[in-house]
Amino acid sequence: MMKVQILGIGNSILTDDSAGLRVIEKLRQDPFFDACILTDGGTGGLGIIDLLEACDRLIVVDAFLTGAPPGTIHTLTLDDLDDNRSIHLCSAHGFDFKTVFELFKRTEPEKAPDSVIIFGIEAKNVTQFSESCTDEVAAAVDQAVQMIRSVVDG
Repeated sequence: MMKVQILGIGNSILTDDSAGLRVIEKLRQDPFFDACILTDGGTGGLGIIDLLEACDRLIVVDAFLTGAPPGTIHTLTLDDLDDNRSIHLCSAHGFDFKTVFELFKRTEPEKAPDSVIIFGIEAKNVTQFSESCTDEVAAAVDQAVQMIRSVVDG
């Protein structure tokens, strides 16, 4: 059986920035995901290395800012992070997810997954303090849960 880790990234008190964390909360309520490693990655950065576990597939969920309509769900791979889109897998501490993952692969190659899938939920508001997402992003959180179920089941 494939071992899957799902990592949600975000700030729980900045409206839509919490999208990745809200997905993890929903997954924890669904027994289907009991066999998965569900990880709250907080606001990301270098500390994610300590949260990554040996797995076959890593699924990352975060809020994105690309200019697409709020609630749009982007599906990417690590290679897609090479283009210069302003996506949000970047920490205020200067370590973007791709850099952190490359460090992880170099320091713990035996743990690195064969597959990394990134789900980015287009945010509407990442500056206002709120523990709730906007309506568009809340709906996308539910949709992302279903998309992740398809990947895990697939």
